[in-house]
Amino acid sequence: TYVKKCVAQCPLCFMDQTMLCTFERDIKSLVCNNIKCKRHIMDVKKEGLVTDNIQYIYLQQILSDAKNSTPITFRAVAIDDMSGTIYVGQKKRITGMYKSVIDKKKLENVNDILIEIMSEQDLEKKNDACLTDEELEKLKNDAKDKDFTYRLTTSFAPLIMGYEDIKFSILLMLAGGYSKVKRNDINLLLVGDPSLAKSELLKECSKVSSKSMYTSGRGASAAGLTIGIVKMENGTQVAQAGVLPLCNEGHACIDEFDKMNPDDRSAMHEGMEQQTVSIAKAGFRMTLPAKASILAAANPKYGKYDIESSLIDNINIPVPLVSRFDLIWLIRDVVNVDEDSRKAQHVLDTFTGNDMSGTTYLSRNELTSYLNYIREYKPIITLEAKQKLAEIYKTMRQLSVSNDSLAIGVRQLEALARLATAHAKILFKDKVEVSDVLIVEELLKRMFGSLGVNTDNKFSQATFVVGKKENKEQSAHSVWSE
Repeated sequence: TYVKKCVAQCPLCFMDQTMLCTFERDIKSLVCNNIKCKRHIMDVKKEGLVTDNIQYIYLQQILSDAKNSTPITFRAVAIDDMSGTIYVGQKKRITGMYKSVIDKKKLENVNDILIEIMSEQDLEKKNDACLTDEELEKLKNDAKDKDFTYRLTTSFAPLIMGYEDIKFSILLMLAGGYSKVKRNDINLLLVGDPSLAKSELLKECSKVSSKSMYTSGRGASAAGLTIGIVKMENGTQVAQAGVLPLCNEGHACIDEFDKMNPDDRSAMHEGMEQQTVSIAKAGFRMTLPAKASILAAANPKYGKYDIESSLIDNINIPVPLVSRFDLIWLIRDVVNVDEDSRKAQHVLDTFTGNDMSGTTYLSRNELTSYLNYIREYKPIITLEAKQKLAEIYKTMRQLSVSNDSLAIGVRQLEALARLATAHAKILFKDKVEVSDVLIVEELLKRMFGSLGVNTDNKFSQATFVVGKKENKEQSAHSVWSE
């Protein structure tokens, strides 16, 4: 708090004098004006104090508006009713007044800048783009066509040829699920050989999403992803939000996920499932919301993916973290003469300046507006859809009967429900029907197919997830048991 008004009394002549704080929130020298007292220091009456709240905060420029991606940090002060309403990680529009803080103790004529906050506006729920009534009506009519999802898929990252299933999965992630008590956000992992446009998909996702951040795992630390304690120039320590809290209600794109430090990567366990990030250090105990969908990309350890080894043997990511991803896509560099010829022609066409913007169903801004609109939908899962989800979950549980496998758990069932809800959102539906569940089931089968797993028959997931290969006796036993 700071003193706005006080009553001072001289201990010699007992004269009272009312003191008001200046524009700089300072109280003038408390000395008696009586000549006989010889400027004696006056005492402040505690019963006459009028105080108000004050909060010193640090403002950081939005990363998208920063020059050379280097945001500027300002020191600001919030007084009266605005104090206590601004917290770490919030996105605000600040209206204030610059003030130069003059310190007479400094020898050089270099002063700090302080911003006096006059008003603040919350930008958390603001959509950067919106649809007109005519565009919205056209999209709802087109959603009744069978090829609507295909046209949406081709509108996302048109410079990248193919990858329809992966692009469709990213659109489902951008749409998000819906649940009153469970996690809504869909996490997606891309694993594959180098030079297969994984990073470009991540960058395109960060551009389409109205609230997102792109970062590389090699340069990301636990403090940079969750909450960091930064020591300022004046010696004070300040808590600053990382990528996950800043992407709250948005999307975080993390490239080179396998190259992160294991100690730093362990900080993501809480953020990916509980959707909060916490810190407990001396003087700092803080928990921030981190409801962010994570799109991650990883390379195999030895450059090329070994189909004879398990997924965990190929990538440097622990099993508990892998289980938090709803979908895992494997992208392999397979030599195909016809496919390679089409890719080469497509790359050369785009290399010479064709941005493919005129051939897509929706432009990037229109796709962003569409995704912002459908994220507000709250579809309810019907009874028939629940029965179908339970049936698929029962089948998946039976497929993981091997002792060496990573058992299918409740997380996979929740992932199915989230994906089905996201598909209903894409089609502007208020209810999740069996048709949505069937499409998600086909997508899941193709995902397992990319990993070399046939879900139509029994399989041992030891070669799928867990880092333990079958010996010859175990392989022969699994073959003859079928």
